[in-house]
Amino acid sequence: MNPVEIYLKLPTPFMMNNWDRLLPDWQIPPQTLVLVLLNADFPLDDEGNFVEREKNRLLKQFLALGESFHRASRQRGFFTEIILPKDGMP
Repeated sequence: MNPVEIYLKLPTPFMMNNWDRLLPDWQIPPQTLVLVLLNADFPLDDEGNFVEREKNRLLKQFLALGESFHRASRQRGFFTEIILPKDGMP
């Protein structure tokens, strides 16, 4: 199983209709969405410390990937925003 899956997509109609509220600091609408999927070591539909530790591990992995992508994109002149999967906030 691949630990990371990355998909490039056009912004959804919802994103295009609401981008100014979702990304208030942006001056132009988004052109591309990059979706990052991380595979957990086990199902996360249960509760408890074990599951929370796995969620935290995945969040740290996502943030590390996001920070690297953000930095590389900025160096190439692209404006990016990382949306946290935990709360949906930039």
